[in-house]
Amino acid sequence: RFTVDASNLAAGVQFRLCADVDGAAGVKPFGDTGVLVYTSPFTELLTKGISRLPYQTILLRCSTGCTSQTRAHLVLRSATKELAGANLFTKACDTNVRNGVIEAFGNENT
Repeated sequence: RFTVDASNLAAGVQFRLCADVDGAAGVKPFGDTGVLVYTSPFTELLTKGISRLPYQTILLRCSTGCTSQTRAHLVLRSATKELAGANLFTKACDTNVRNGVIEAFGNENT
């Protein structure tokens, strides 16, 4: 566990996590861990769950970078292909979606 001051980091950006795995007294320098950390503009999820019905509302609190024009959609993702299992698939957010509406596909519904 470690603590960072992320207050000056840009929201909506992925940062690489660098670490000195053997500490200051060791021989290894800081290096890229291969871990990406995303700085979300969202600070709080106000909706704790949704029903399997059309037009569900998800409320988020945003500290910076969001406006009344901000849109979102849900995508079912797995962290890795190994964790995907039989009913999940790996899919990134579709950056072509501009209105928050995409066609339902498999386990993915919006």
